Amino acid sequence: MYRCFDKVAIHKPVTSRPANSERYLVCKWKKPGTDAAEKHLFSVNSILWNNRTKNDDVSELVPLSVIQENKAF
Repeated sequence: MYRCFDKVAIHKPVTSRPANSERYLVCKWKKPGTDAAEKHLFSVNSILWNNRTKNDDVSELVPLSVIQENKAF
């Protein structure tokens, strides 16, 4: 997300129990030229919504090989 936004933070609400894994990704100031990432996340969201009644977890949004290719990451 740091490629798509100027500011990125992970937030855990104060009201969330410590044992809860609840976290929110907060992004500010979208950069231009991020259409491909936006389309990818939209398609992931659609897949999750269509499979919401199944008992499956999301294992990855971006393939590990893509992450490993990024030296800055």
